[in-house]
Order: sequence, then C-alpha cells, then structure tokens
Amino acid sequence: MLYARPTEGRLRLGVTTGRRFGRAVVRNRAKRRVREAFRRLEGRLLDRGDVVLVARPQALTAGFSEIVAEIEALCAAGRLFVEETP
Repeated sequence: MLYARPTEGRLRLGVTTGRRFGRAVVRNRAKRRVREAFRRLEGRLLDRGDVVLVARPQALTAGFSEIVAEIEALCAAGRLFVEETP
C-alpha cells in the first residue's frame, strides 16, 4: 500500500508495518527490503513529496524483483514518476 502527498520539500520516504506482522526483527527485515526496493526506483521518481509505504507480510517471502515491480506499479498509479519527454 502506498500513500503519497505532494510537498515543496525533497522526497521523503516512510515505511511502516503493523504489529500483527510479527516480532520487531521480522518487521524490520520487511522494512529493509521495501526500503531498498524503493531506492532502486528513486532516480526515476519526482524529487519532492512525502511517500509512505505500508509493508505487507508477503514482503518477507516474495522475490526481490517482485517487490520492486509492485512498488513500481504503485508509484505509477500514484503518478510519482518523472514524465519523460521524447
């Protein structure tokens, strides 16, 4: 799940998980994976705004490329990518 809010400041990312997700070690592992997947796309994103990603339990078992693809789809739906000019 992705929440985005346009702001004038630089791009900021927040990653969160619920307590039902598991113990702190498990939650932090999922957050690290989601954060790294977001970093892979950061060069193509707008350079301003606040983004909050809510990690789901599938973030622990999914392949890393699947996580990147899902975040890419969420960012596209939220219109967070810089529009390329031909």
